[in-house]
Amino acid sequence: MHPYFIQRLEYLIPNAKIRLEQQGRGAEETNLGFVPLLHIGAEQRINDKLGFIFDLEGLAGGPGRAFDGALKLRYYPSRLWGLSFGYRTVEGGADVTSVYNFAWIHYGLVSVFYKF
Repeated sequence: MHPYFIQRLEYLIPNAKIRLEQQGRGAEETNLGFVPLLHIGAEQRINDKLGFIFDLEGLAGGPGRAFDGALKLRYYPSRLWGLSFGYRTVEGGADVTSVYNFAWIHYGLVSVFYKF
């Protein structure tokens, strides 16, 4: 069994709002961004029913970076639908004049998919 690889270009358009308010005073900063992300993915089938999926999207540049990666075990009960269980991590942020913000999030995931 040979793995196959997927490559594509995706876009993330974050709509961010930071708002602080205390004792009648407040401030707000809004931003709508456009972040192109490169995607690479691979799938390795163990047998007809099980396979591993790897997905990574990301790009880094001058003002910031964004990375989104997942490793999943996929179960195919039939040709048309399946279940995935795995781990996902999202990391990124921006360092510009108006804001400095970075985050790194980890979580487990369960997904159901159907092929049309």
